[in-house]
Amino acid sequence: RLIQESIERGETPFFVNATAGTTVLVGLTHLYCSRKGLINRSVDLEPQGAFDPIRALSAVAKNYNCWLHVDGSWGGTVAFSENVMKEKDWLDGSELADTFTMNPHKLLGVPLQCSLLLTPHSGHHLFSTTNSLHASYLFHGNPHDLGDGTMGCGRRPDAAKLFLGWKWYGRAGYGARVDHALAAATELTDLVRTKAEDGKGFELVVDPTPFLQVCFWFIPPALRAKMGEKRVKAGEVYVETVSRITKVIHAKVNESGEFLIEYAPLSGIPCFFRVVLNAPTVQKGHLERLVERIEEVGNRIEWAKEELGI
Repeated sequence: RLIQESIERGETPFFVNATAGTTVLVGLTHLYCSRKGLINRSVDLEPQGAFDPIRALSAVAKNYNCWLHVDGSWGGTVAFSENVMKEKDWLDGSELADTFTMNPHKLLGVPLQCSLLLTPHSGHHLFSTTNSLHASYLFHGNPHDLGDGTMGCGRRPDAAKLFLGWKWYGRAGYGARVDHALAAATELTDLVRTKAEDGKGFELVVDPTPFLQVCFWFIPPALRAKMGEKRVKAGEVYVETVSRITKVIHAKVNESGEFLIEYAPLSGIPCFFRVVLNAPTVQKGHLERLVERIEEVGNRIEWAKEELGI
């Protein structure tokens, strides 16, 4: 539809960008707002998760002669997990992409920086033809010199870092890292869901967690009744107040030195805790303690002294 609208405006659409592993959330804002009663209209929108349907997008791109790029910077390296490739359709159709980006320095823990741009079109020659300035004072026709095929010809050899890690850990080692991260995300999601079901003030932004980012809110018992009234009476006030609660707890938890966590904003909904699971050293006990710590900090804060507007 968007491509057709672009053509009707006299434009020439040429590029379709698909995402393989979003870093926050996708397609959730209107769904959340509708579910919480923050907007007074129905919406036909479901959680899209972390991965776009590459195969379907490829068909659209080819139909309109558009270049299909897949941004797998965060999630593309799940390809190392045999379990993911067998059980999930996250990268289905990725072989149809014109270009595919992945950053092993993210999910695989390869030292910064290590970014790959892959293509099935003539391999390195595509990039050489597109990016080369033919600087004769540097390059003299040596086919093994890859510097002329990148926009930053003097950059460090990123691929060598992945090569060495791959040789050391093997596909099985990298795959185990991915599997461990996914299992940890499921464990944390389960912990937060259990707290929510027990009426402890926790709430998942989306359930189940679509990838490795577990996103949730925590509203302390002392504020819960008041916040329930704000949710009904004034959507914008509710969003601002819960965002403030999240930020205050976030700061206190980080100041304690026990954990270093993050929160994230998303248009139309309150800021939420965003815990990204990746490190292979993280175990279930760490996750249990994190949830306990957030609850402890939230319950100990003297909220009457905070400017919450309630």
